[in-house]
Amino acid sequence: MIDELGCTIAKVARNVPGGMLVFYPSYRMMDTCYERWEKSGVINKIMQAKRLYREPKRAAEYQIVMDRYYSSIFEDEKAGAILMGVCRGRISEGLDFSDDAARCVVIVGIPYPQMTDPKVVLKKEYLDAKSTLSRNASIHQLGALSGKDWY
Repeated sequence: MIDELGCTIAKVARNVPGGMLVFYPSYRMMDTCYERWEKSGVINKIMQAKRLYREPKRAAEYQIVMDRYYSSIFEDEKAGAILMGVCRGRISEGLDFSDDAARCVVIVGIPYPQMTDPKVVLKKEYLDAKSTLSRNASIHQLGALSGKDWY
C-alpha cells in the first residue's frame, strides 16, 4: 500500500506543475513512507518527476528545507518539488503556499489529534462522565457518546 501511494504521488507529480504538498498525520508515518520508498526504489520514480523534501523535526533545519523547496520551484529551471509535511506541523500551520508553491495538496490518512493532547484527554473524560451519568439515571440521551467512541 505504501509503495502504491508512492507510485501515485509520482504519477500526479508528473502532471502537476510547480510545487506539491503531501501531508501525513505524524512524523512517524511520513518517515515510514520515505524509508519504504527508499528500500523499494519508488523514491526514484518520485524523484524523476520532482525533487522531494521532508519537513524537518528540528527547527534549526526548517529554513534550509523551505529555501531549497522554493528554489526548486521558482529558480532551478522551474523543475518543481514535493514537500512532505505533517498535519499540525510547522509547514501546515501559518504558511501561505500560493500559486506555484502548491498546485496540488495530498493528505495521507486522517490527522487525528494525539490521544495525549490535554484537550483530547479532557473531552474524553467529560464524555465518559456524561455517558455514565445518563446510563445511571436511566436516561437515554440521543448522541451521548463515550470518550472512546468519540475519538
